[in-house]
Amino acid sequence: DFEERYIILDEQKQGADQEIRRNHSKIQELLLTIDKNRDREAQLLGKLSGTQAEIAQKKKDLKRYAFELQRAKIRYDKLNDLKDKTLRNQKSAEETRDNMIGEIKKIR
Repeated sequence: DFEERYIILDEQKQGADQEIRRNHSKIQELLLTIDKNRDREAQLLGKLSGTQAEIAQKKKDLKRYAFELQRAKIRYDKLNDLKDKTLRNQKSAEETRDNMIGEIKKIR
């Protein structure tokens, strides 16, 4: 009776030992998966950080382009004003010339 009980207990112990080894293997696999996930997370965080830096740089570039565009518009408006003044001066000069020619013709 004692031997049978010892054999049963030994079989149970061996079964428990096998279960422990299987669980240990599963734990090792899970730890490996956790490490891989941590590495992947670090990669993704690095990419995210890079992406955020790119976005910040693009915002700066966009602000600079907007400023340059605003300056170019001001220069364009000034050139248009200058063109208009030049055309008015030219018309005025032509009128003055025509008046002088008329006066000269009257004098002759």
